[in-house]
Amino acid sequence: MEGAAAYCLVVLDAEGQAVWAWEGPDTSVALGGVLDRPEASEGPVLAPGSAWSVAALDADGHVVAASPLRSASP
Repeated sequence: MEGAAAYCLVVLDAEGQAVWAWEGPDTSVALGGVLDRPEASEGPVLAPGSAWSVAALDADGHVVAASPLRSASP
C-alpha cells in the first residue's frame, strides 16, 4: 500500500481473543512467522471462527489504512 512502511496483523479466535500478532515490512507472513523450520511444529492454529485484520503503518507508526475483520477459518 502506498505510504505503508510496515504492517500489523492480528489473528483472533472464535471468541475474539488475539491468538497471534505480527508486525513488519513484508506484505505476507506465515502463521506463526515460520516457513521452513520443521522443529517449530507448535504454534497458532486456525480453528473454526478464526478471523484476521491487518493495519498499514507509516514510517512514524501511525495507521494509514486498516482492513475489516475477515474470516480465517479453515
